[in-house]
This record gives sequence, structure tokens and C-alpha cells, in this order.
Amino acid sequence: MFESVNLKKVPDTYRMSTSFDGSNKKNQNCLPSILKRKCPKSVYSPSQKRNSVSQLVDSEMIPLRINRVKFVSTSHAFIKVSNRYLTSDLENKYEEGDRRYLKKLNSVKKKPKRVTFADSNDIIGSDNNTDDIELELQPNVEQVKSFDSAVVVPEQPKPLTINLSDCYDVRSYNTYIRLKSKLENFEKSILPLATDEAMKKFKFNCQKAVTIPVNAISPVSAAHLVDKYTKLNYLLAGKPVEVGDIKLNASQHPLGIAFCKNLLAKKFVRQGDLTVSSKPDAAFSLAAVLTSLWVDFPDFGQLVLAHFHLACPYLAPVFIPQVEGQSDEDYHKALGYHYSHNGEVEKQDSFLKRMSGIMRLYAALIISKPRQPGKINPLGLSEGWRWISALLNLDPRPDICATLLYDFLEVAGNDMFKVYGGQFRKLLAYICQEYFPKLEKVTPSSAGGPIVRLEGFLQKILKEESIPPPQGILPLNFW
Repeated sequence: MFESVNLKKVPDTYRMSTSFDGSNKKNQNCLPSILKRKCPKSVYSPSQKRNSVSQLVDSEMIPLRINRVKFVSTSHAFIKVSNRYLTSDLENKYEEGDRRYLKKLNSVKKKPKRVTFADSNDIIGSDNNTDDIELELQPNVEQVKSFDSAVVVPEQPKPLTINLSDCYDVRSYNTYIRLKSKLENFEKSILPLATDEAMKKFKFNCQKAVTIPVNAISPVSAAHLVDKYTKLNYLLAGKPVEVGDIKLNASQHPLGIAFCKNLLAKKFVRQGDLTVSSKPDAAFSLAAVLTSLWVDFPDFGQLVLAHFHLACPYLAPVFIPQVEGQSDEDYHKALGYHYSHNGEVEKQDSFLKRMSGIMRLYAALIISKPRQPGKINPLGLSEGWRWISALLNLDPRPDICATLLYDFLEVAGNDMFKVYGGQFRKLLAYICQEYFPKLEKVTPSSAGGPIVRLEGFLQKILKEESIPPPQGILPLNFW
């Protein structure tokens, strides 16, 4: 399969570390020779690292094994869930059905400088502690006017037919449910405007104010991109914007700005499966504008993230299981499939193409630089580490996992290589030696397209020892 990879004596405990520690020869020897690189120990520190342009890259990282022995640790304790270990801050966040898997181990002393994947605490917002989330069974919809203030209503667990540990890790699932609940309550809060027939013209103008600039986003010039960003910024800020021959101010209605934010978030995600799926280069200009708007309006960014997860739950990643009594149509819709008017589910090729476009837009969003000087990407490469490590710790699904992994590596792999260096090389070695054989086992012989593309891409990486920048990426400081 991978002739250039040395498969000799791959140990059961394959530790991903931040540097090639000379004292840890066992880990070095398990890597293919083409990936071995000596790096000074000072290249990495547990909290931050300098990149090629001498900018600090946040990477608050924690130990993680992504193999047969999987764990994430803090300085306080290990928490075991079935065969997987998760951080102790989620100890009280399990559904009742999952508590039978819990087993708290004794506290252990954490080894210094044995750190790996970046923590994902920053991607859900500046305050990721779910302890302060207010829970109400009947929220006052009229008081929910921003996405961050949307109340999270816990879902009642339903009986499942399969093992939950094969579908998601608890952290990803909690994030997915949290954003989903907030989105549902946010959309309920704007329902009075959405169903008000007297405001039909206002809503139509809001849709035009969103649709026209987003459809026109392209890297034709810096001035063109700035113009589209400015129009959308003014719209979300409640400033007057020109829509045809009139001027629209979204703040004319108390729910107008929230209504426009939801329209815009949905429109950006929709561009992934409509535009990026057929024109991959379009992802980077869309992501550039979206990242800058996220910096200006953090609650809008979380709304975008919720719509991403709704359209493609594999971005959590969550492999949604079919519950007892659930129809095939409802189940497929939960996975992101579309249905025609005559009740036929879309073909697998069409589904994979749309999911590919959404992932490419998401990966482009991860590596984009905001326009504002001195600001950092609210999502960032730490989200890339979080997603790929969570994906590799789950049993792969045919077609979709190979498709998304290929698109992610092709778009974000170059930046991951530059920032994480040797650590990323070890991750690639793990994908080749451990994860790819699992993909082959679950992939039918009649559906080999995605896995063949992934195999060819991995072979090219191992041969060239690098990942080239994606085609169509915007130059640094383009706008």
C-alpha cells in the first residue's frame, strides 16, 4: 500500500509529542525513515511557538494518544470513558446513559514537555465553561436577541441501537448539542419577524442585502473584497446600506439585526455546498470575509459554527446514530442528505460533493487571516488539531471520512506543516500506518474513489516530504 513507509514494529502506545526527544528513541524508531527529522528541543514549548514570520501562534496543548491506548490528561486527573480518556472538566457533562462507562483514576503527576494536540477550548468562544450556561425548559423567546444569549435546552436522551463511543467523543458531542440548542432557540427568538406578513418587504430587502454581496465575493481585487466586507459589516452593525435604489437599516426592527445575522450565517455555509463544491478556489475569498466578520461580531461567528454543524455534523465530528423509531428520511436528513420533492434521497456522489465543499470552506476558514491588524483568527489552527484528532479516535465510516480528511489536508495541510512541523509529521505517519488500513476495511470495493484520492495524496506527501499550498489561496496581506 504505502511502499515508502516503514511498517516495522509499530508500538501499541504511539505517543504524539511536540519534539523529537533524543531520549525517546522508541518513538523515533516507529516513524518511517522519510519522516525522521531532528529538531532542537527549544523549537516547541507547551504554550506557544514562533512561526516563520515570528508571530506567536497559540497552541495550549495537552497530552493525547491517538492509537489503541487513547487519553487526554490534565494536571488533576484522568477520566476514562470506555476505552477513551477525556479531560476532567467534562466529568459532569455526560448523559445518564454514558455514566456506566465512567471510571475516575487516581491523580498522576504530568510529565513536563510531553504535550501534543492543541486544546479546543478557544473555538467555542472566549468563555467555554459550560457550567455558567443557564438552563430553562421554557425560555422567554422575546428576550433572546443574540446568539450568545440563546438558552441551551438539554435534549432528552433517546434509546440507541449502537454503542455511543463509536459515534463521537463526549467533548465533540457536547459542543454539537450546545450549538444546536442555541441555534434552535435563536431561530425561535426571531420567529415573530420571520412570520410577520406586514414586514414582508423589509425581510425581502434584508435577504437582498445579504445575498447580493455574498454572491459577488471573489478575489478579483483587494478593493472588490473590501467593498463586499464593508457592506456586510454595515448591515450587521445596523448602519444604512444600499439595496438597489433604497437604503436599508436592519435596526429599523428590534429583531432586524438578529434576522440578518442568521440569514448571513446560513448563506455563507450554503456557499460551501453550492459554490465551493464546484469551484474550490472560491473558498478562500469567502473565508477571508467571513473571518473578518467573525472578529467584528463574535456572536455571528458562533452562529456560523452552528450552521456548519447543522449542514455537516461530521465537522464536530459526530457520527449521528439512527435511533429506534426514527424514519430513514429523518435519519438521512440529520446526516446532511437532501431529499427531492418526490421523496428520493440524493445520490451518494452528490452528497459527498456537497460535504467536500463545506469542508473546504471550513478548512479555509481555519487558515484565513483576518483583515483587522493585530487580530487573530477566532477559529485558528487549534480547531484543525481538535477536529483531526477527534476524527482519528473514532472508527472510520466509508466514503465520508476519506473525503473530508483528504479535503482538510489539501486545504489546511500546508499551514499545519509550517506551524507544527515534526508533530504533524508524526500525525501523518499515524494516518498512513494505523488509520488508512481501517478505512480500507470499511470501504466497499465498488466505492473506492475517495480512498484512492486520499491514498494518492498521502503517497505524494511522503515522497515530497511536504504539502504544497492549496491552489487559489489568497496572498499574505492581499487586502
